Amino acid sequence: MTGGARAGILRGMDRGDAVDPARGNRVDPKAKWLVAEGADAPALSRSVPIAKALDDAMIALYQKRRAADARQRLSDALLLPGWEGNMNVKWLRRLKLVEAPAMSYYESRTYAPILPSGKAYQFYFLQEVSLHHPPVAGADAEGAGFYEISGIAYSGDGRISKVMVSADAGQSWAQAALHEPVLSKAFTRFRVPWSWNGGPAVLQSRAWDEAGNAQPTRAQSSRCGGRLRKCRRSPPSRASTTTA
Repeated sequence: MTGGARAGILRGMDRGDAVDPARGNRVDPKAKWLVAEGADAPALSRSVPIAKALDDAMIALYQKRRAADARQRLSDALLLPGWEGNMNVKWLRRLKLVEAPAMSYYESRTYAPILPSGKAYQFYFLQEVSLHHPPVAGADAEGAGFYEISGIAYSGDGRISKVMVSADAGQSWAQAALHEPVLSKAFTRFRVPWSWNGGPAVLQSRAWDEAGNAQPTRAQSSRCGGRLRKCRRSPPSRASTTTA
């Protein structure tokens, strides 16, 4: 499992309008976090660093050209571009500036995976992911020959800088070509030619972004309970592997 994605055109209000002191707002300089409370049945609340709100956060009011409504689950939603989807708060009811994370129910229970060390991992936001398709889309390879390995890569922390692909379980790697345009926090298609000898092959792909974050291998991720970024400065991500 690597999660899901959706595409859409959203319009709304820049969240910085409410929390940016440079825009005339009275904000306590001690405030470093923003607590967003939803009006849904679970009253979901998430803690967001105020730096993100001042960067590119927005409140979605319209999807395409019509006002968002409850059926779309995007009515007055706090959207945090590039961050994991569970950080977006639907049916936004209240924003509160605080000095530290709220440690809300869901932050303490649902979004706090337990690491092998026994400690809980909290407040991870970003991810880099690369996904590759089978060499022959919708069908099995019919024998030795030349094929193309292609897929998409994504980072929540900027542009994809490179994607490496392996056909021998990570013993050797080849750099894939990226399709233009390569945009920040957007899907980037990649492709690389592959000469298959007809024998067993394990295909893997890894993505890097312009901030220096690297998608871990599955083995690296498993050593940290599937949350490799606990072992380094970046939040968690997942590796992509296919056996041919």
